[in-house]
Amino acid sequence: MQEEINSELTRAIDKLKKLPEENQRQVIEFIDFLSLINIPSQSEENS
Repeated sequence: MQEEINSELTRAIDKLKKLPEENQRQVIEFIDFLSLINIPSQSEENS
């Protein structure tokens, strides 16, 4: 599972690097915004 996540992240980062700088900034700001929303992980839900 972790390997799948890592390869997905790697692909997403590669795509992000190909974007123009302004778009990169927008994507990073959006990711920062998402990180503010606390989403419980699967392991936390099951305990």
